[in-house]
Amino acid sequence: MATVLGSGERPAPAFLSRMAQANQKVICTAKGEDVRTVNVEYLLQKRLRIPIFQRRYCWYKEQWNTLLGDVCLVANGSKEKHALGRITCVLDNSGDGRLLVVDGQQRNTTCSLLLAAVRDVAATRHSEECLKLVSKLESLLFPGGLEEWMSARQPGTPLEEGAELGAAALVPTYCDRASYFAATLPRRASVPSVPDSGSWMRPMEAKLFFSDRLVGESDKHLVAVAEAVLYKLEWLLFPISLGEGHKDGTEDLHLIFERLALRDATFCKPHRATEYANMGAADFVRNLLLGSFAEEADAIHAYKTYWLPIEKSAAKVAEAKQESVASHLEAALEAFLKANPRQRKKANLAAAGVGGALYARFRRWLVDMEVATDPKQTTDTMDLLHRLHDFALQHFEGGPVRQASPPGLDAWSFGSTTKQPPALIPCREDC
Repeated sequence: MATVLGSGERPAPAFLSRMAQANQKVICTAKGEDVRTVNVEYLLQKRLRIPIFQRRYCWYKEQWNTLLGDVCLVANGSKEKHALGRITCVLDNSGDGRLLVVDGQQRNTTCSLLLAAVRDVAATRHSEECLKLVSKLESLLFPGGLEEWMSARQPGTPLEEGAELGAAALVPTYCDRASYFAATLPRRASVPSVPDSGSWMRPMEAKLFFSDRLVGESDKHLVAVAEAVLYKLEWLLFPISLGEGHKDGTEDLHLIFERLALRDATFCKPHRATEYANMGAADFVRNLLLGSFAEEADAIHAYKTYWLPIEKSAAKVAEAKQESVASHLEAALEAFLKANPRQRKKANLAAAGVGGALYARFRRWLVDMEVATDPKQTTDTMDLLHRLHDFALQHFEGGPVRQASPPGLDAWSFGSTTKQPPALIPCREDC
């Protein structure tokens, strides 16, 4: 039976229904013997993957500077070790044995980019300790298959956006891959430092930031920084137990992602604001929609076909205006909700607690629109993503859009047999 929220009159969408039914006391579980303290080298050796529902790498100078400062305190002996916090992972069932990072991707990705910067600076030196350091860091960042990959490609060819490099110890989320691999591959790989135009550049910016800070340091300090990152930055590894047959949301990665974000935003927020970057409404809307698919293959198809083009269009506009991608994604969502007002306002859906007012409004709107309650029926969510995709792309190209025949929603209701979204026409900023 479909879960009903609030007044008892309106069924909840699949993702929100599962959220309401989730275990309210336990977010996820792990076997006691598997929870332990590990270092960065251990995780790189295990190899990591960032799933598609994770946001892009978004740490910036404040966070980079804070992490580097913590590392240097350890490197110069002022501090014995530094705790990075918890990293929540699950074993990837795709067959390559990687750990999927559910929580901790920003910190871990930054650590690997710092190591790449140390390697690049050390590669310009000729001392024996720097030569050994370069070899060691390269083998950790690319533990196997790099030579084969290099021999099979044309030198100087730009990296394809979203392409996976299996030789890497860490495979980022889709939009980060070109910039991340360009930043972490050794110079001898002959990869252009700037991926294709319009690519997300934050990982490369992070590596260059660290390189600039380290270029004047001694060989001894470079070695000390690398050892501090690899062996003295400590994680509390929390490997989620899946496959135990629990139906209470503790094995649903999309639910776990949002509930961990809520917990971290309220009870477990770091003391220093420069140790984290808040997630925006678009991050949670993406997770909500992709989390509505029962099969990962469907979620990946929906992401690549509909959501990814929205992010890429937002990134192009943001780059041209020197503004954040998140602000333009949220502006598009705001415009979408404005152009599609709620038709019924009887649902009493609790506030999300994360993602701000925009995400809360999107959740309520989604309930009103009667998106499918059966997670096996993906048509409605796919249609919604199709509709949002068309709206957002026109929004980024020529300003806000609205439905051709207000109120419009009756012409294209969720769950109907009509698969084509209604026509969209441009409108002025004040409409």
